Amino acid sequence: MLTGVNFYSGTTTVNQGRLIGTHGSSLGLAEIDNQAELELAFEQNEIVNNQLSGSGSLIKSGAGIGSLTASGSSQGDVQVNGGTLQFTQNGSFGAASYNTASGATTHSLPIHHC
Repeated sequence: MLTGVNFYSGTTTVNQGRLIGTHGSSLGLAEIDNQAELELAFEQNEIVNNQLSGSGSLIKSGAGIGSLTASGSSQGDVQVNGGTLQFTQNGSFGAASYNTASGATTHSLPIHHC
């Protein structure tokens, strides 16, 4: 479980098990290559600036909003179990399957360019 601010700038690869981040800033500064499970366990509103890639599962839990900002992201299965998963990136987000549990929400916000 990653809980503190992380300034790691190399690619993070998740090959087995589940990597849990409790804050957007705990996930480092670079791409996350997810081949297993990545859980965004956010109790508060958090921003994920990392590009997400790989065929692993993305899980959103906790009461907070998780905002994904990196363009070109994709994951395998996406499960929103709690709070909100919000897409604010340019372009689409690819997923093999997507499920939002009762009581959880998903939002896609348009990007306005001035």
